Amino acid sequence: MNDLTIQNNNIIHVAKDSDRTGSRVLITFKNKYKLSIIRGLYTYGGEEGLLEIAPIKPDGSWASEYFDDADKGNDVLGYLTKERVLYYINKIGNLP
Repeated sequence: MNDLTIQNNNIIHVAKDSDRTGSRVLITFKNKYKLSIIRGLYTYGGEEGLLEIAPIKPDGSWASEYFDDADKGNDVLGYLTKERVLYYINKIGNLP
């Protein structure tokens, strides 16, 4: 996921992790929300080089209600391009 350039003034921490099955980035925002971004052998779209995200509330529960209407239905959202992930980074990072 080195090709994902993340820029958002609301980010306070970015943790990167990878193993033989894939890579993960966990972003923590000033508003205490987090966004998990993963790509790997077992992720939705990983084999095609696409990304999967999961937004997390400050209490640790899923925050999938912040997905756009067309994306609703699951706790995670897969088959995303870099541009779509950057959109959600900005959306989750700018929540109050």
